[in-house]
Amino acid sequence: MSIVALAVDPRDSSWSVDRPIYRVYFFGTAGASDEWRLDGADSVHQIIEWADANASGRDYVVYVEVGGTPSRGLVSLVGLDPSAR
Repeated sequence: MSIVALAVDPRDSSWSVDRPIYRVYFFGTAGASDEWRLDGADSVHQIIEWADANASGRDYVVYVEVGGTPSRGLVSLVGLDPSAR
């Protein structure tokens, strides 16, 4: 995969979230997952540290929640869901 980097105008965004809500999904060998919702982190780096500390050898995906009631979505930040491979 090749990364394409383009300069942007920061005024093209209409909103931002300084402290988003994250989700971490851990995946076991049998395909079962263990999902967690994390709030209050100062950065995604803290979330990754938390995920690393709690992975117990499992693969994981870090998502950021977007939207809200009634429609909420997830944007993948780190890792790959093994069922999507």
